[in-house]
Amino acid sequence: QRALVLVMDCEQNMKKQKVLYSLLLTSGLSTAIGGCISLNSCSNSTEPSKDEFKADGTLIGGSSGEFRFIKLSNNTISIVGVSNDFTAENLNFNNGKIVYENNEYTITSIGDSAFNNNINIKGKLILPNTITSIGRYAFSGCINLDDQVTLSENLTFLGANAFSDCINIIGTITIPKDLIEINESAFFNCESLKWVKFANDAKLTNIKAHAFQDCKSLTDNFDIPNSIKNIGMAAFKNCVLLKSINLYDGLETINDYAFANCISLFSSSLHEPLEIPNTVTHIGNYAFSSCSGMNGEITIGNSVKSIGIGAFMDCKNLTGKLTIPNSVTTIGDNAFAACSKLTSLVLNNGLETIGSYAFIDCSG
Repeated sequence: QRALVLVMDCEQNMKKQKVLYSLLLTSGLSTAIGGCISLNSCSNSTEPSKDEFKADGTLIGGSSGEFRFIKLSNNTISIVGVSNDFTAENLNFNNGKIVYENNEYTITSIGDSAFNNNINIKGKLILPNTITSIGRYAFSGCINLDDQVTLSENLTFLGANAFSDCINIIGTITIPKDLIEINESAFFNCESLKWVKFANDAKLTNIKAHAFQDCKSLTDNFDIPNSIKNIGMAAFKNCVLLKSINLYDGLETINDYAFANCISLFSSSLHEPLEIPNTVTHIGNYAFSSCSGMNGEITIGNSVKSIGIGAFMDCKNLTGKLTIPNSVTTIGDNAFAACSKLTSLVLNNGLETIGSYAFIDCSG
C-alpha cells in the first residue's frame, strides 16, 4: 500500500483552514482523485447508515423533518444528523428524553456535524443536562440561532468548532464545572456573544487555539478560572471589546497571539493593570501585540523564562517602569517595540538574549 495525502479546504473551519487527510490506496489503484472528499467535519449526509435510525423531528422539539440517531448502551442515544428539511425554534431536545418504538431513550450526546450549517434552527438552544458530549462542528454555522445557548450542566466534552460561526448567538454562555477543555475554535467568530461565565468549582484546564477568536462583542471582565493551565494560540485574538481578564497562579503558558489585537484590554482606569502570574513560564509570540489600549505598568511574573517575538509590540499606552524579572533568559525580536510611553527599563543578570529591535521606539 502507498499513502496519498490530500489537502482540502473546509470552509466552516475558521472560514478556510487547511486540513490534511491521509488515504491508504492499494498499489493497483491508478485512478486520479480530484475535487473535495466529503468527510464528517465538512458535511452532514442525510442518509442513515445501517446502524442509524430515523425519527420524526418533533420528538426532539423540531417543527418538521427528521433526525437521525444511533443507539448506545443502557437505552441512551446520540443524535448524529438531521434531514435537510428539519426546522426548529427554541430547540430543547425534549429535555433529553424521546420515545421511539415504545421504548424511552435518553439523549447523551450530539455527534460530529449533527446540525452543521443548518440555517433552519432559530431562537434559543437549550441542551438538557442529560447531554455529556457535543461533537466537532455540531452546531457550526447555525447562523439563525439568534438567542441564548444553554449548555448542559453535565457536559464533559466540547468538540472543536462546535459553535464556530454561530454569528448571532447572544447573551451569556456558562461553561459547566466538569468540562476540562474548550477545544479548538469552539466559539470561533461568535461575533454577537457578550459574556462567558464559568460554573463554581470549574475544572477547566485548557482553553485551546482560537477558542474565542473574533468574538467581537465579548465585553467587560473575563474571569478565567484558577484551574486554567494553558491559554491556546489566538484563543482571544480580535476580541476588540474585551476590557479585562483575570489571570491566576496556576496558569503556565500564554501562547502565540493569545490576546492579540484586543484593543480595549486594560484600557480603563477601573481595572488593575495586567499582571502575569508567577506560575507562567512562557509568553508566546505576539501574545499581547496591538493591545493598544492597555495602560499602566505591567507586572511580569518571576517564573517567566521567555518573552516571545512581538509579545507586547505596539502596546503604545503601557506606561512607567518595565522590570524584566531574574527568571527571564530570552526576550524575542520586537518584544516591546513601539511601547512609546514606557519611561524606564530594568533588566536582570540572568538575561542571555535580547532580540533585534526588542525595545525600538520606546521613547517615553
